[in-house]
Amino acid sequence: MIRMNEKTNDYYRMIMIGTLVAGLVLMAIGLIFHTNKYAWVKGVTFGTIFTAIKLVLINRTANKVVDMNRSDATRHTMGQYTIRYLLTGGVLLISILDSSIDMWAVFFSLFTTKIAIYVLLMMGKINK
Repeated sequence: MIRMNEKTNDYYRMIMIGTLVAGLVLMAIGLIFHTNKYAWVKGVTFGTIFTAIKLVLINRTANKVVDMNRSDATRHTMGQYTIRYLLTGGVLLISILDSSIDMWAVFFSLFTTKIAIYVLLMMGKINK
């Protein structure tokens, strides 16, 4: 049975923390420049929490598929990928329909994990 080693767990923790920090930075930028600060904070919070949940789902999927044969792992991974995309669409739809949530804040906060990974790569904290 293969499980994530300590280095992979450290990467996961760093990416999760980086995602939350990127969300806080995005929130601070919006507090400085955005006119409706409450809607911006609500949007960034909503999007960043959802992005962190997606990261947890990716981690669970990765841990689960290591014990599966190739075809089952592929099927499971594609199913989880599809579910995450549908959930992302749902989050964006909610932000469009709810006027108290800034849609752009949600949209930008969906990229916080990617921002965190790029920053960690540039800092040399994680390897490719």
